[in-house]
Amino acid sequence: MALYQSQRERTQQNLALRARLVAASVMLQRSAEEFEVALSTEASENPALEIEERARCPRCGRDLRLGYCSGCDGLAPDGSGHRGQAAGAPGSLWSGQAGERRDALAEAQAGEPLAFSVLRQLRAALAREDFAIAAYLAGSLDERGLLATSAGEVAAALAVEEARVERAIAVLQTLDPPGVGARSVAECLLRQLDGFEEQGSAPPVARPMIERCLPDLAARRFTTIARALGVSVAEAQAGWAFIRANLSPYPSGAFDADAVIPLWPDVVFRRTEAGFETEVIERRRFRLGVQPLYAELSAGSAGARAPDVAPGHVQAYVARTRDFVALVQRRWRTLGQIAAALATYQRDFLEQGPGGLRPLTRSELARRLAISESTVSRATAGRYALLPSGQIVSFEVFFDASAPVKQRLLALVEAEDSARPLRDEELARLLDSQGMRLAPRTVAKYREALGIAPHRLRAALQ
Repeated sequence: MALYQSQRERTQQNLALRARLVAASVMLQRSAEEFEVALSTEASENPALEIEERARCPRCGRDLRLGYCSGCDGLAPDGSGHRGQAAGAPGSLWSGQAGERRDALAEAQAGEPLAFSVLRQLRAALAREDFAIAAYLAGSLDERGLLATSAGEVAAALAVEEARVERAIAVLQTLDPPGVGARSVAECLLRQLDGFEEQGSAPPVARPMIERCLPDLAARRFTTIARALGVSVAEAQAGWAFIRANLSPYPSGAFDADAVIPLWPDVVFRRTEAGFETEVIERRRFRLGVQPLYAELSAGSAGARAPDVAPGHVQAYVARTRDFVALVQRRWRTLGQIAAALATYQRDFLEQGPGGLRPLTRSELARRLAISESTVSRATAGRYALLPSGQIVSFEVFFDASAPVKQRLLALVEAEDSARPLRDEELARLLDSQGMRLAPRTVAKYREALGIAPHRLRAALQ
């Protein structure tokens, strides 16, 4: 009997440990957007969790004043972190020069993913108990910004009253960009039109054109519209011109998927007198803990005003909060540990750029930190860093052993005689003379990765 009980206890402990490891892995590999959704969901389900979100610049992590980050002003244009510019794509090799000053406030408001922006606004506008509804609605927006589900479907999925969902949808449809959360193109246009009508700047014919003549409006059948609405053709044309100039059929027009989308870094590398320091932006943005009332009740304080929760549930909620906070703290600690190690090992890269990059693999970094390679992979996958130069790059860059070679290859091509561009074989010989032995086919692969045309095309372009 004693042997049986011992085996059972050991099995239960192993299962509990495995569950914690799985939960930690899931928390670690969540993207910034997924992490915020997880926070909202947990806050809506667990009244003992207290979340304080502090105003921080999403780009550099510094404090915001009146929504403005002075630390981001005046950086080089190439420091905007545009997707595809230098986020792991070495074509530019992060060689931007200082240029015009940018509007950091406008930049902070633009380029944020639509669902992320909507969720942030909903969380500020809705009560805590409706955070789960906010997350569900934000996730139900299609790529155009229209709401792809009904209030009844949301209510059924979350087991809440449909009236609560309808109220949340009504709030959603007041948010930016105008028209977000509409169920159709017509409703989206009408929501945007409301603002112009309140200002008295919309022509009277605009609303009936949208409500009754949308197919004819799209086909520019002005005579048909004029006849249907009892207006002149000139009035119909004026209404069409107003709609075209001021309204968008989809709210995501302000979040154009084809536009260049700025990236927000997860970690900031800063230069100091002693070297380089790192900062995990999430750690500064969010403070998590046990709600004070629940902490008092859990500690047995007689003076605490009990919420409408069974006494046994108080302890369960507090324990759940502590477990959740521990997972988040582990996420931040692991990412910070990896960033600090990279700041030390890749110091030359942070100071000099790609030419100073040292060969490094994830498995080697894992050995240095005494953690698993899978942990390093989860922590760095899909994450970005703000370098001291102002450039935002993928964490993949730190593990790109080919970056110094590509930097040298780019310099050779830029210095070549434009009348006689170098062949891949010639580039390979030049690199070999500089201690970088590569086969011509490898040179061709790196050249293509840099977006450099073959020598025949480079000659033809001259």
